[in-house]
Amino acid sequence: MEEEYAALLANQTWDLVPRPSGCNVVTSKWIWTHKRRADGTLDRYKAHWVLRGFTQRPSVDYDETFSPVVKPATVRTILSLALFRSWPVHQLDVKNAFLHGTLTETVYCSQSAGFVDHARPKMVCRLNKSLYGLKQAPRAWYSWFASWCLWHLLQNIITSLQQEFAMKDLGVLHHFLGVTVEPRPFGLLLHQRQYALDILERAGMTDCNPCSTPVDTQAKLSEAEGTPQLLILLPTGASPVPCSTLHSPGQTSLMRFSRSASICMTPESHISLL
Repeated sequence: MEEEYAALLANQTWDLVPRPSGCNVVTSKWIWTHKRRADGTLDRYKAHWVLRGFTQRPSVDYDETFSPVVKPATVRTILSLALFRSWPVHQLDVKNAFLHGTLTETVYCSQSAGFVDHARPKMVCRLNKSLYGLKQAPRAWYSWFASWCLWHLLQNIITSLQQEFAMKDLGVLHHFLGVTVEPRPFGLLLHQRQYALDILERAGMTDCNPCSTPVDTQAKLSEAEGTPQLLILLPTGASPVPCSTLHSPGQTSLMRFSRSASICMTPESHISLL
């Protein structure tokens, strides 16, 4: 028990705080188990300080509790692949796995029986990490472990690429394939402002007035617009109305193109959200 309690303290599992008024305090208890070897013989005795999850209140002490569990078919697939590739299969066990999960909810529990702080006996434990018995403990462990694996896998990939190829680390994504990426509290802001301004500059329309729509809503198409006078090259994504008369562009086509280009002056024309 002392070994278990010392591990909890070293992990900074909780902070002792005065009991807030009206809060729910989850009760706890000690349980003892036998850890056995693969052949069934006794390995050691194990003590766990666990919480009584049934004393938690939904939407107060916990919210989401789902945590994925590996399917037998997945295990057999991995073992078959390892056998086919002649890969060695190594087994690891994380000690006190659930104690590493970080809680997103504020949970209070009673002090451990037999280890009550004599100087602060009326205080309660405000949990920083999950404990066995909490309803959200499996989910907290999985979320932390998955994030850790993804981060270190990414770092290993970057390191391996830099060792194999001459690379330059450009840092956080900012500009990619002509699209500027800016983080926002609500997501990502993607825009092509510079591309839109380049279109206006090539068209000699940097001083034009902005339009809210790419075409005149009252425009009427006509096959006979007079003698062809112009050669118009429209940017990708331009309105189909000017494009429909490119076989015989005239003055009206120029006016339609000018309107399509002038919409680039509005911020909404080159911004999208993720």
